[in-house]
Amino acid sequence: MLQVWKALPGFRNESSVNSWLFRIALNVCMRAKFSHDKRKSVFIKTDMTDIDLPNPKQEGHDPEYRELFSCIWQLNEIDKSIILLFLENQSYREIGEITGRTENNIATRMKRIKQKLYTCLKPRL
Repeated sequence: MLQVWKALPGFRNESSVNSWLFRIALNVCMRAKFSHDKRKSVFIKTDMTDIDLPNPKQEGHDPEYRELFSCIWQLNEIDKSIILLFLENQSYREIGEITGRTENNIATRMKRIKQKLYTCLKPRL
């Protein structure tokens, strides 16, 4: 929320508020994960129990669901972000706005991601 507050003056209504918020969240997460200077990183402990993140090992989901998410977790961070946004019903344009890529780049990456997922799932079918 602090990053949203800091970025608020720079919001230019060129994208939807939803896309803008997704982009801030994604950038904060990527920066925290790949930060080389851990001393400057500030992490705030929050209660994440109410967030239903897909977990391939979680019981209660059908086997196909677990297989798909098991393959998704094997993707690199950018591809994982793109496919998860796609599964959240974001359009290629919105995914591009969130990730800072072009719509055409997202379409190309999605084709490659789908191929990777197919290759991962094929032996299990």
